[in-house]
Amino acid sequence: ASERSLRKWIVFRNTPANRLGRALPPGRVQVFLGGTRNTFLQTAMFSRTPIDGEMRINLGLADEVRGLRREGRRSGPVGGYYEQEYLVSVRNQRDGDILCEIDERPPLILEWDMVSATSPHVEAARRLKFKLAVRANTEEILEYKLRVRQPEL
Repeated sequence: ASERSLRKWIVFRNTPANRLGRALPPGRVQVFLGGTRNTFLQTAMFSRTPIDGEMRINLGLADEVRGLRREGRRSGPVGGYYEQEYLVSVRNQRDGDILCEIDERPPLILEWDMVSATSPHVEAARRLKFKLAVRANTEEILEYKLRVRQPEL
């Protein structure tokens, strides 16, 4: 119903090229600004990361990047199904461009299938995953439509 701050992440591969390349347990990390480790930025957390896995360091909420999901149009039922549109907006108030990963669980308990989306996506475990580039000081709107099965009475 209202905009919410999105999470900031640092993402890179756990490889020898990045001076890593061994399985890492979950834990806390200290994040420094720049390559000389002279300006402490913050403490963060990361999950267990296998060799050659993707290391994802959670930096917490980003007040300057906000997201909102809204319901769009809904078609009348036809043949036991209806179509429901959703709009996801991402507003970037930063001075730089960002890449936003949207891990969307449609707010439905009924069976659904993807009909269309304005951005490429991957469907896995009843979730939709999108990647959206958002330029500095702009807002991007992602739209997708689902076909929802009406239960029979």
